Amino acid sequence: ISNMNNVLETVTSSVVDEIEEIKSEITNCNAKISMMTGSGTAVFGIFDSEIDLKDCYYKLKLKYEEIFISKTVKGGVCFESWD
Repeated sequence: ISNMNNVLETVTSSVVDEIEEIKSEITNCNAKISMMTGSGTAVFGIFDSEIDLKDCYYKLKLKYEEIFISKTVKGGVCFESWD
């Protein structure tokens, strides 16, 4: 995780303030890391604890319309909904 990097994040976050705000909110929920995806379509966090993940999900869900939970599984990605 320490070597994860997105070169576009610095440029995009200097124009879109919400990126750093959301990253900070996710990090404050005990995420190991929070980053912008690709060119800025989303921000994600990686969690060790499912409890921290769920707490963060519900906290962010109060503020933002589209919040998704995904996890890696054998052969791809699985999306879950806790609504």
